[in-house]
Amino acid sequence: MKKLVIVLAVTGVAAVSSFGQGLVNFVNASPSNVSTNTAVNYLGQSTGSSAVGLTTGSTGNASAYYYALLMQSYSGSGPTVNSTLSTVLSDGWTFTGLLAVNALGAGRLGGSASAATTAGDPATGNPPNQFLVVGWSVGLGTTWAAVQTEIQNSSYALNNFIGVSSTGTGAGQSSSSETLFGTAGTGILSPITLFSTNPVPEPATMVLAGLGGLSLLALRRKK
Repeated sequence: MKKLVIVLAVTGVAAVSSFGQGLVNFVNASPSNVSTNTAVNYLGQSTGSSAVGLTTGSTGNASAYYYALLMQSYSGSGPTVNSTLSTVLSDGWTFTGLLAVNALGAGRLGGSASAATTAGDPATGNPPNQFLVVGWSVGLGTTWAAVQTEIQNSSYALNNFIGVSSTGTGAGQSSSSETLFGTAGTGILSPITLFSTNPVPEPATMVLAGLGGLSLLALRRKK
């Protein structure tokens, strides 16, 4: 009986060590700045707008944007999983329990310089995991669960933004914090773009807008 207890205890320790917490630096730098794009929506369609720029800093609105860190295991060889918004829920990603919001500087996110991921993350290795970030504006919600439902239904509130980062590797279990973003190595090295949730204007709407503009010109000429 004692031998069985010891075996179970050892097995439990092994399970915890394989699926435990990892420490990560969930803070980005300038090469991975976050921008919004109103010219293109999340479907890749032109919206007729043209505004593109870095997300606002936290001074203007401390929680204007939210970011969820997702992870999955990685063998250390072969290609990583480069998911899109339409495939991120079906590509094997696990939510780490970590959320970040927009930080002080424009385009920056801050989720702690030594954040602990939840138990159940993919196991150790070298590099142990691959990871990506899903970002969105606060109008879509303040939790990953809420935004996950919207992604599943492809239904988003208008005048918001949502997007997915490129994939990085190396984050996970460590005695010290793993850097998720950087200028070299295997982290997220590319800028992150959050796209508009607005639909493409209907042709009839564009025609009406054009007629309205012509009417205004005609009135000005009469005056």
